Order: sequence, then structure tokens, then C-alpha cells
Amino acid sequence: MFHFTFQNLDIAHKLDNASSPKDEYGKHLHPFYELILFLHGDVDYHVEEISKHLITGDTILMTPGEYHYASVDKDVMYERYVLKFPVEIVPEHIRNILKEKDPFFIGSNRVKNLIMSLDRDFSIFSSADFYVIASAKIAEILVYLANYDKKASGEITRDFVANIIDYIQVNIKEDLNMDRLSKDLHYSKSYIANEFRTTMKVPIMKYIRSKKIILAQSMILQGIKPSKVAEELHFEDYSTFYRRYLQETGETPSGVKQK
Repeated sequence: MFHFTFQNLDIAHKLDNASSPKDEYGKHLHPFYELILFLHGDVDYHVEEISKHLITGDTILMTPGEYHYASVDKDVMYERYVLKFPVEIVPEHIRNILKEKDPFFIGSNRVKNLIMSLDRDFSIFSSADFYVIASAKIAEILVYLANYDKKASGEITRDFVANIIDYIQVNIKEDLNMDRLSKDLHYSKSYIANEFRTTMKVPIMKYIRSKKIILAQSMILQGIKPSKVAEELHFEDYSTFYRRYLQETGETPSGVKQK
């Protein structure tokens, strides 16, 4: 976590818990730009009349004079980057384009990497140098957002699917099904399934089962009993696990243990 203020830039990596001040959550506006990269939490964000439940990697851009506020579940850690910068550093033609854009941008790895790299930059550069570097990265992000087309072929889908894959990786030991995915990712089951299959060329539940079997192999090689592995990975029962394992690997779970 860090907080940098220098001349007309204010950049922070924030992590709030239940005891953190909540002043910035209330409805407000200001004469500068504010860019937020959402990382974690249970948050609905509102910009003028538009609202969205945030998922990891989402970017929100508030232009000067736009009312905005966050509805935050205070029992869940709320982590994000907040970049505040003045109108003067944004070229007029970019300003005009951004005024017409939806304030919410579905997670972009390019934007996410640029913003998150500021942590490293802050730790190794002087304030003056960091100011120059941060200003350059903000300019690059704004150009990207100004040219961002939500209907552009594949771009949103790729970033959205990347978020799904990250989610699966983190929760692979859980009982993952379409109802759970829809609830946690805040999209319909059909949308998640269709977007994933279009990009990955494989049904999402087949992908999850394959990932579970890969993990199961590793766990068995570590000496964990196959029955325990089936339980920890939330297979319906051992016979289902046995059948899936045989289909995916061509050998039985006990066969791996004997290697």
C-alpha cells in the first residue's frame, strides 16, 4: 500500500477494512479526473445514473463534475488503486472522447499492469522521477481508454475470460458449478458459458474438471489418499472422481500413487 501526492497528482493503493474511514464512499464530485482500478471487495459503484457491481480488474473513470459513490460491504476487504489528476494534463481531444464514454471499463490486463506497476515504481524512484513516470503511464492509459471499443472483436471477451480463469484458479478446490460462477462473477450462466467457450474452445465445466484432475494428480503424488483428494476437490462421490480421473488421464488414481 502507498499514497503519493506531488504537485497535482494524487495516487494511492488502498486497502480498507471494517474500521477504515468511509468518507470517500459517499456521493460527491470534484473538478479533477479520478481513475479507479478495482482489485477486491463486494462493491457496487455508481457514476451519475450508471451502476455496476465490480469484479476484479474493472476500471472506473470519473470525469470532472460527475457525481459518483460506492456502496461497500464493510465486512469485506476493499482493495483498489485510486489515481487523481487534473484536467490540464489531459489533451483536449482525449477529454472530448472520454466525456462520451461509459465510465466503466471491463478489466483490461494492459491497464491493470500499468497501474499495478506503480507500486514498484514508487518504491525505487524519487518523488520527482515517480511523478514523471506516473504521468506518462496515466497518459498511456487515457489514450487506451479513449480508443476502447466495447464492441471491438474479442477484446472484452478475452479480458472477461481471463478474469474467469483467475477466479477458477483461486477457487479450484471449491464446489464450482454454473450457479456458483454466476453468483460470484455477477453475470448470467449463459453469458459466462458462451463467452468462455467462444474464447477457449472448450466448455467451461469441462475446463474446470480437467483442472481439478491435474491438481488431483499432484495431490496423489504428494501421498494424499485418492478418496481424500476426491473429497477435498468436491467431486460428487469417489466413483465419479474415479471415472473422471480415468477419462482424463487413462489411468486409475491408485496407479499414480504407485509410480
